[in-house]
Amino acid sequence: MVRQRGRTLVECILLRFEHRDRAKTIELELLSKFTCINGRNSGEGKSEFLVELEQGIQLGEITCNLGDYFAIADAGSINALLQLPQRTVIMMDETITLQTDILMKMQKSRHVFVCITRAMSLHFDYHLKGIYKVRRTKDWFLIDRAQTLPLLNHELDGGETVVTESREARSEHQMLSEIGFAHMIAAGGRDEIEKKLRNTKEHILVFADLCAIGRAYRLLLKRCEENQNIRFYNYDSFEQLLCSSSLFRESAGKSKWNSFFFLTLERYYEKVLSEITSHTEYKYVHGKPLSKAFSEHWAELLDSEYGKYLKKFAEHKELLYEKNNL
Repeated sequence: MVRQRGRTLVECILLRFEHRDRAKTIELELLSKFTCINGRNSGEGKSEFLVELEQGIQLGEITCNLGDYFAIADAGSINALLQLPQRTVIMMDETITLQTDILMKMQKSRHVFVCITRAMSLHFDYHLKGIYKVRRTKDWFLIDRAQTLPLLNHELDGGETVVTESREARSEHQMLSEIGFAHMIAAGGRDEIEKKLRNTKEHILVFADLCAIGRAYRLLLKRCEENQNIRFYNYDSFEQLLCSSSLFRESAGKSKWNSFFFLTLERYYEKVLSEITSHTEYKYVHGKPLSKAFSEHWAELLDSEYGKYLKKFAEHKELLYEKNNL
C-alpha cells in the first residue's frame, strides 16, 4: 500500500522526488487513478525527465518517498508491473496506453498512473488538479500544475447564463432550476460543453465535473481565452457537492470504498452517494431525476464549503420570493 497524506472524502498520494546532489525536490499530489505531466512543445524536457529520473533512481542520486511502491514503465516492462500484487504508482509515457490490451489492463488494475504526454487533447479523464506541466531549468526540472480553468470565486447574482454538464432536469440542472436560476443551458455531456461556449461574450457559469475534465481541458481552455467572462463552479462533481453536505458528510466519510479503485473521482462519488442514500428518501440513481426529498432540503444539501455560493444565492432568492408575496 502506498503512503498517503491526509483524508477528507478521498485519499491523496504524495509523490516526491529528491535529487541529493542538486538539493532539489519535485512534488506531485495524486488525487485519482490517472495524473498527467504534459509538455506540449519540443525541448521542454518531458522525455529527458523520464530518462533522467529512471537513471537517477538506479544510481541512487534521486530518491522517491514511495520506495518500492513506485516504478517507471516502458513498453517492455508494463505488463509485468501491472501484475504486481501491491498498489504501485507507475510512471510511463502516455503512448504506451494507446495499446488497447494495455489500456484495459490498466483500467482493471489496482495501480495508480502518472502519464507523461506530449498531446493535447489528453487521452484520460484527468482531474483538473491532476494536470501538470514540466520544463527543464538550469539545475534540474520544474513541475507545476498546468493552467487552471477560471474558477468562480465570488457570490452569485443570478444574471449569469448557466451551462450544465448534465441533461435538462437531471443532477445539477435540476438543482439549479429549483433554487432559482433562470437562464440555463443543458449541454448533456462533458464533451458538449465547449460547443455551448463557442462565439459567446456574456457572463457564463459552467457546472462541469472538474475531477474528470482531462479530455475536454484543451478546448475548454480555448473557449475561456476567447470569452474571459466564463467561470467554472469550483467543485469536483455534483455528487461530491452532495457528499460534502451536512446531511451526508459523516456517512460519506465512513465509506469503505477507496477512491483509487475507480477510473475517476466522479465514479467514486457516484458510488458513495448511491450507497449512503440507497435506503433513504434521498435514494440517488445516477442519470435519473432527483427525489422530492432533495427538493425540500437544498439548504442542508448546500451546507458545505463547496455549496456556500449556491446556498447564499438560494437564501437570497427565497427572501425575494417572500418579499414579493407579502
